[in-house]
Amino acid sequence: MDHNKFDAVGMTRRSTTHAFNRRGLVTALAVGSLIAAACGSDKAAAPTTSAAAATTAAPTTAAAATTATPATTEAAETTVAETDAVTTDAPTTDAPTTTEAPATTTTKVIAPASGEPVTIGFISMLDGPLAQPQMGEAAKAAVAYINESLGGVGGRPLALDICSADGSPDTSAKCANQFVTDKVPVVFQGLDFGNAALHPILDQAGIPFVGQHPFTAPDYQSGYFFSGSQVAYGLGAGIYLRDQVHPKKVTIISYSLPSAKAATEAYIKPAMEATGAEVSTVEFDYGTPDLSTTVAAAIADNPDVLISFIGDADCTKLVNASSQLGYKGMVIAGSCGDFLRDSGTAAEGVYAMSDTYSPDDLTLAPDRPKAEVEAYVAAMGKYSPDSSLGVFTAFVFAGIMNLHAILDQIGPDSITSDSVRSALEASKDEPAYMADTYGCAGELTSLAPSVCGANVLMLHAEGGKFKQVSPTFLFGPSLLG
Repeated sequence: MDHNKFDAVGMTRRSTTHAFNRRGLVTALAVGSLIAAACGSDKAAAPTTSAAAATTAAPTTAAAATTATPATTEAAETTVAETDAVTTDAPTTDAPTTTEAPATTTTKVIAPASGEPVTIGFISMLDGPLAQPQMGEAAKAAVAYINESLGGVGGRPLALDICSADGSPDTSAKCANQFVTDKVPVVFQGLDFGNAALHPILDQAGIPFVGQHPFTAPDYQSGYFFSGSQVAYGLGAGIYLRDQVHPKKVTIISYSLPSAKAATEAYIKPAMEATGAEVSTVEFDYGTPDLSTTVAAAIADNPDVLISFIGDADCTKLVNASSQLGYKGMVIAGSCGDFLRDSGTAAEGVYAMSDTYSPDDLTLAPDRPKAEVEAYVAAMGKYSPDSSLGVFTAFVFAGIMNLHAILDQIGPDSITSDSVRSALEASKDEPAYMADTYGCAGELTSLAPSVCGANVLMLHAEGGKFKQVSPTFLFGPSLLG
């Protein structure tokens, strides 16, 4: 364990108007099928875990140039090199006709963050066989962008207290105890399959647990998640199929893991049945080197749709096998994206889903999320140029940005676990980074009271890029009422 500091098709979103106790008992949600998303690979370089947000790249020039470079953050402190903010007064193009001073237009430049850092916990599986190092890189890139271009948190730098998990309960418990010892006000999760051991420790300490996506059954019951994983993706796919495709037969391809079976029964199968289709499931063992036999079994009764929520590497195998076997129906590759790059012409026509706008197609994106996607692409290119812009990179970056907005709203001198929790539980229709909105002030769905947003887009692979084919976000929970 490292210890580092650092709708036309869619449905109406829920109205977040009533208070709700997010620690309440809810329906248990098994989400092991999100090993699907979790075991994918964005082919990112492994993060340097000796420094939380270190970078030697030049700062972002969003408004005008600055020259600050964040220094490496060791143990419990963060230092940031400081420079004076640059303010440009540009004269108007019309020459003055009186003796008064000419009118000016002032461009405000935000000074890089400085002073004592605001440190939050960050846990993700950065080590071990399930490691997703790109998540750590995305988090550090987001923090570097926040500190250099947005002025940190009220002028003070944001820092990460990083704990690398490996998917085991013991490591997750050690991380939880680390965060309690370090007295962080909030913990952000990238991905951790062992967090059943983390939740009770943080709950007892009163530290809120935040993330972009829930992945484990405890996640859906406890915490605050800006988006909804299967509550968004699985149910959102059902909405699109029901309203646009009207399939007669749907086959789900899933892992044979017990947790994946439970997730299929809890989410995917009910969502597919809600389309009016006959639904069947074909399973395969995680780690299967080739999915030709699995796909052959899945298409044996000629389904209209194949849908799967598995890892990026396995999505590529599925897409390739479907093409090689001549399947002509609709393939929905869940939240995968690497197949677009790795499957060549076989990727053409495959569908995928995202809870943020795709950099490939911003034609339907409003100005605010469009600008955020562009900032995300630029920040990753600057601070982590070896990372691909896959689903994990996007959702961790977006989640850190969403949490930053909450912290900035509170103010650096008032950030505590209680104030963070209160701000989250008061949030209503807040702008979600690169996406639509979220709100934690009410129960989004009885299926998952920890989920604060469940909007998802349907994408279609065309000419080596994704095109958005749902006119707007699909609100997953509306499928089941």
